[in-house]
Amino acid sequence: MAIDALGGSEIMLSGQHIESDGARSFSPFKSNNVFGKMMIPIGPDVKLTLLATYNENSFNQPDKDGVTAGQQALYGKDFSLNDDPNSQNYYGYNHTHKTTDFEIVKLEANLSPTATFENRAYTYSYDNETLSGNDVTLFAAATPTSAADIVAANKVTLTSGGAKVFGVPGYTKTNKYRVWGDIAKTRIQLFDFATLTAGLWIEYADTYRQQRDVDLVTIAPNFAEKAVKDPVTGAAKPANIKFDQNSDTNHARNLSNWNCALSPA
Repeated sequence: MAIDALGGSEIMLSGQHIESDGARSFSPFKSNNVFGKMMIPIGPDVKLTLLATYNENSFNQPDKDGVTAGQQALYGKDFSLNDDPNSQNYYGYNHTHKTTDFEIVKLEANLSPTATFENRAYTYSYDNETLSGNDVTLFAAATPTSAADIVAANKVTLTSGGAKVFGVPGYTKTNKYRVWGDIAKTRIQLFDFATLTAGLWIEYADTYRQQRDVDLVTIAPNFAEKAVKDPVTGAAKPANIKFDQNSDTNHARNLSNWNCALSPA
């Protein structure tokens, strides 16, 4: 419906919230979604459209591995995580937060009875931030596993000198990207049977991924990785880093074309 007080603009807004305790133990889930769109008539021949959407998901679950038959036998078929902070299965140590968004601004204009112009500027992103135990198939300290086994499973290196302290081994993980782009096109009706389109599509993307070992109790670095040296500088990579990657891309494409339709004689 057009809003006269806003010059005939049209607006649509929606939101959604989902929350659940989860079917499995200590595995809650939350989700929030927001969507908005607005069409603004700038004049009789120009229209501006704004659109944006945002999604957020937060949940507790292991990043890898699943429940073992032994864990199911002890805790039941609905077992996933627990409330024991001395265990890699502790729900506070196994958490993922994901967000996505998409935004676009579109301008449409009638330049003349035979020519139109359209431009779309957009951006979208994905961000996954995860905290997880290294191996959630290990039993918790409350299970009939020997104390020595529990200590061995949760002993982590916290200094580059090799000193050992009791901790809970895990890792942080990031996987995210952001894309920016613009698509512009002009369409000219030269004749009843011939149309010329001239346009350009440009896009830039930036991506980042990392994984680092930590003591889940303190989030202090856990120097558990094999020492690696830079082949050029000889500098040693911090031994708590599994990987740290950044990349970006640039894209450009010519959208121009000529269409000609001739009727058969």
